[in-house]
Amino acid sequence: MMGHTHALIGSALALGVALSSHADTNHTMLLVGVGAIAALIPDVDHPRAPIRRKLGFLGNVLFGRLKHRGITHTLIAIVAIAAGAFTALPPLIGEVVVLGYISHILSDMLTVSGLPVFWPYSKEDYHLLPKGFCMTTNTWPEHLISLGLVVVIGSQIPGLLPRFIH
Repeated sequence: MMGHTHALIGSALALGVALSSHADTNHTMLLVGVGAIAALIPDVDHPRAPIRRKLGFLGNVLFGRLKHRGITHTLIAIVAIAAGAFTALPPLIGEVVVLGYISHILSDMLTVSGLPVFWPYSKEDYHLLPKGFCMTTNTWPEHLISLGLVVVIGSQIPGLLPRFIH
């Protein structure tokens, strides 16, 4: 999936966490931003991914040897991110980081390429749906998902504005 779709999915999940925890508007906005960024982290292994480009030279030095959809797209990475997030971050922020990261993995498993989530035990690519129902990146099914997420997130803005103004 494209970076913007991952970011929207992470944002929508973070918004759900914020609303269910009755976070104030500022905390809600923080969580939504964290969710978007966290959902982009697995693609640090791709040289043209937005998160990798933001890191510039440092990103290339640290992550330049990684294969795209390799270790950063596995259960090992999820466990490492969860351990770090739940240890080093406040609870809601840690939860949103982990949800954002996992959302990236799951959404990539909806694509035709799938993911080797059980690497190094298996190099096989796994999918969440039968291959005939999986989508190709940057095609109408992904755009439809993005549009739906914009509508869902946007529908919550009127409720957030009065809290933000006070």
